[in-house]
Amino acid sequence: MPYIGAGVQRFNTADELTVTGNAEFNGNVDLQDNDKLLIGTSDDLEIFHDGSNSVISDQGTGNLNILASDKIKLGNAAESEIYARFNKDGNVELRHDNSIKLETTATGIDITGGFAATDGCTITTADNTTQLTLKSTDADGSLGPKFDLTRDSSSPANGDNCGQINFNIDNNAGESTQYGDIFVG
Repeated sequence: MPYIGAGVQRFNTADELTVTGNAEFNGNVDLQDNDKLLIGTSDDLEIFHDGSNSVISDQGTGNLNILASDKIKLGNAAESEIYARFNKDGNVELRHDNSIKLETTATGIDITGGFAATDGCTITTADNTTQLTLKSTDADGSLGPKFDLTRDSSSPANGDNCGQINFNIDNNAGESTQYGDIFVG
């Protein structure tokens, strides 16, 4: 077999190239669509383009870890728009149209804009400070802030209740007792 260099053998194009030791490339490695860069003894990590999508696929056991010494950015190919940024020893940012919408902080999270939840939510604190504050910064003469309880039924019936606020307390056995309510029928 003819040698290209130390430890490199050339085979027919239908065969494999075997390299013993390190390989150094001073140009591109061109792979066609669906040709894969396979990494690992059992080809556990695949990197390829399928003709429509670029894919990094972990096919083995364990995790796919993406590690960086400073920050990790996810964005468009031109780097003109960031989708998410993970900063070392700092915040994590999730963006919409390049604007930060959800950001972690040293004390929790900041949300820019509104949010919608499709299930029940619980706020839990371990002290007696205010747990929920609604704040309006409008300087006009209108009423604010406002708190709405809305029953949005597609088929309302007579006797449907509009809203209820319960005042509950748990005893030392973890049993909840309702002490009062505000009810609108």
